[in-house]
Amino acid sequence: MKASGGQLTDNPFKDVEANFTFGDAALIKFGTLCMNKARRMGWTGFVDTMEAVFEMYHEMGDLGMVPQMKVDKAKPLA
Repeated sequence: MKASGGQLTDNPFKDVEANFTFGDAALIKFGTLCMNKARRMGWTGFVDTMEAVFEMYHEMGDLGMVPQMKVDKAKPLA
């Protein structure tokens, strides 16, 4: 946080339980991951993964969790 010159204001270690509990859930074994049920329930949306990740980091920068982005938009892969 000190090295960021004040850009990083969020300290995830203030509340370890709230910020790192998801790590346990990420290691839980699930059965077969299949999209059929989601499609039957009407989920047909599409989200570009690269744009979503870029937006996430941009918002985290606004919250002071990571340094601010140096670019305005995500660069297309193709």
